[in-house]
Amino acid sequence: MPEKFSIFEHVRWSDVDRAGIIYYGRFQRLFEIAETELFRAVGLTYSVLFERLEVWLPRVQIH
Repeated sequence: MPEKFSIFEHVRWSDVDRAGIIYYGRFQRLFEIAETELFRAVGLTYSVLFERLEVWLPRVQIH
């Protein structure tokens, strides 16, 4: 896998305000999509991470 990883995701109408600025609460959904696709690209599932590898991914702070 290359060092750089990117995905394409549409920003939906419900993600933005009237000025077209993404509402801060929507970033978590976008981060989760990117994280899921990153793990998929390297062949990992959440069940492997959590159950077999005992790796948890808590969201502590989002600024």
